[in-house]
Amino acid sequence: MNYRTCQEAFKNGARSRIDYPLSNGAYKLRESISNFQAMRDEVIRISEVISGIRCPFDLQLCTNEDKAKWLRKVPFYTAYDMGHKIIPGLRALEFDGVPQGQSVVAALLVELAMPQRLMKWGYLRDSYKNRIASEYARMRYGQSNALLVVDDALALIDTAVKLLPLNIQNEL
Repeated sequence: MNYRTCQEAFKNGARSRIDYPLSNGAYKLRESISNFQAMRDEVIRISEVISGIRCPFDLQLCTNEDKAKWLRKVPFYTAYDMGHKIIPGLRALEFDGVPQGQSVVAALLVELAMPQRLMKWGYLRDSYKNRIASEYARMRYGQSNALLVVDDALALIDTAVKLLPLNIQNEL
């Protein structure tokens, strides 16, 4: 996964889903939300390693040696999954019994928000892609631009899910 921009990662994710449409969406959304939460937890663990609070062996999605490379890719992973899993998953909820209108509206909410989000995530990534020390410095003060990307994606997903029937919201 070598992308230059978040837009490129998102478009590639969406394109790669075309040949493999989802037969239902709830499972893919649950899996994706869980993956985003795991990514969020890993950014926090990296921050704690950088701050000396946690042992480097506690990292789960990357190693201490490749944490800088992994952090640089967080916006790309996020953008790709939004195009490959989240939007198609929301659309495929009609196969899980969600009225098509509701699943389409939820998917459109995310789709329409993506251009602005992709620019924002790219800007956040640009702040540390060439000099990871700047992200590490932010982490020592309890901040992280990588974490802002993941939290922004989770917030957008949460907003879309709130448009769905309550039984689906509870399932996710």
